[in-house]
Amino acid sequence: MNATTPTLRLEDMSAADIRKNLIGVIFSISVAGVGFGLTFPLLSLIMEKNQVDEITMGLNAAMFALAALTFSPFVPQIMARLGIIPSLVLCLATVIVCLLLFKTTSSMWVWFPARYIAGAALACLFVITEIWVLQLSTDQNRARLVGLYGMCMAGGFAMGPAVLILTGPNGWLPFIIGATIVAAGAIPLFIVRNIMPRFNHPQNTGGFPWQLIRVVPLPMIAAFTFGALENSQFNFLTVYGLRTSFFEENVTNLILALALGGMSCQVIVGWFGDNFDKRKSLIVLGVLSTLGAIILPNVIYMTWAPYIVVFFWGGVTMGLYTISLANIGDRLKGAELASGNALLISLYGAGSLIGPPITGTAMDYADPHGFAYFLAFIAAIFTVFALVRLIYRPSPQEP
Repeated sequence: MNATTPTLRLEDMSAADIRKNLIGVIFSISVAGVGFGLTFPLLSLIMEKNQVDEITMGLNAAMFALAALTFSPFVPQIMARLGIIPSLVLCLATVIVCLLLFKTTSSMWVWFPARYIAGAALACLFVITEIWVLQLSTDQNRARLVGLYGMCMAGGFAMGPAVLILTGPNGWLPFIIGATIVAAGAIPLFIVRNIMPRFNHPQNTGGFPWQLIRVVPLPMIAAFTFGALENSQFNFLTVYGLRTSFFEENVTNLILALALGGMSCQVIVGWFGDNFDKRKSLIVLGVLSTLGAIILPNVIYMTWAPYIVVFFWGGVTMGLYTISLANIGDRLKGAELASGNALLISLYGAGSLIGPPITGTAMDYADPHGFAYFLAFIAAIFTVFALVRLIYRPSPQEP
């Protein structure tokens, strides 16, 4: 498909065409998510086995966030030049090459640029598939479709570590399985290539679309907040558990509860986003994210309560991104939608890069509950910002 010759306008697509597109794009990102979910812990285990120091491990893991921050704004131009399907296939192929490269060498001089390139390909996949889902949505179902997309993607990521348990971290097997799973993500793309919706591309092919922050500031700040919260949760929740009341053999259940909450709650969050003002939904999610962080230190020493709190905390935290993405789809149309979505991912990457180091410092300063209280502070700051905007900018069309 040529980037300048779209196949179908949305209004010309049948209900069956739209369903096939949704199944195709969601299946593709979900299957790719399994491969990515396998890769992240696999690389960490290999670095640990090779006695790589913690600082180097942390910097290497941060390459994805750096790639999301710096590469995402260029994705709309890549889409315009190559087309949707070629861009996605190139991203999947890039990830496969990087994945196999990790096995052929243990040199950090290779791993750092390879991790960045793989992260850039993953960010590109996110941007394009999210735009695709938004193009298929209407004002009546947009948040629910985004929630379904997020649920399936998170489910794919959650399945990755389960696959690693089956394959083990040694030898070529996990890398070959991971590469095969990622490659399978291309299959549905070719099935729907002739019934895709129209994609509008930016006319300006240079520079970052930072000016869109003024157009839709609330979802942009929400994406930044989500990046800081989510990556801090996944990086430090197990450490927090170990420093409080959890044994090493069951502390990973906290991460499992967090991931399951993030996956399971998104369709419900999407329903609220479709039936209520999305700005007010973001405020409610901000309040609940704050309360989840405040409540956690008070229940962490109990038996089942920590898992319940973490489950819902993960759900409302990820909901910030679900509603933000749907809000972008409401406010931006045509070529601006592609640029706005790319900027949303970029700001998520910025939060992911900035949040964990500050959270770790807070945890060291007020050990161990500084972790929870600092994340409560981040969520509260966002909530206050959202409230102020709602009061002084009551119309959703005002910048």
